[in-house]
Amino acid sequence: GKIDTSQSGIDAVLSDVILQYEAMHWATKFNTTNAPKKIDFIRAYAMEFVDRPKKPMFAVERFVDGTDSYGNGFLKHNTNAGFVDLEEQRKTPQI
Repeated sequence: GKIDTSQSGIDAVLSDVILQYEAMHWATKFNTTNAPKKIDFIRAYAMEFVDRPKKPMFAVERFVDGTDSYGNGFLKHNTNAGFVDLEEQRKTPQI
């Protein structure tokens, strides 16, 4: 696909990263309720490719393998791009 290097594209990347941090904040608060399953979010970053034409910017996350800080295996339930894991949807409601 085409890479959006417009100001609105950059704003969308930055908005995605901010939203991820807000989700991390609320997950931390949720986890204090002693719910049976804890929630953990991966830290997101905005990465600008300054040596490429038009300096494109992307939202990125680190690669995850193994278990999280609670000892659970990692499972990506959805993405900002529209992916939803349909097998786990019955266990994790998507709004």
